[in-house]
Amino acid sequence: MRVRAKHWLKYDGIWHQGGDEFEIPAEDAKELECMIEIADATVSVSEPEDKAEEKAEQPPKKRGRKPKTGE
Repeated sequence: MRVRAKHWLKYDGIWHQGGDEFEIPAEDAKELECMIEIADATVSVSEPEDKAEEKAEQPPKKRGRKPKTGE
């Protein structure tokens, strides 16, 4: 289902500015009804847009002391 954001909206990890159109599943439309307008009610079979802002997992930083060397 194609919808239009009424104001800034973060959906599925992506920020959408007011007036932007994007795809969502029909099940999510009921939850977001006060934040979106329906632009096209046809149900699409395709997957939602890929998450463009996925971050690669990095190991947690260590906060310990550096090991002593040479003594």
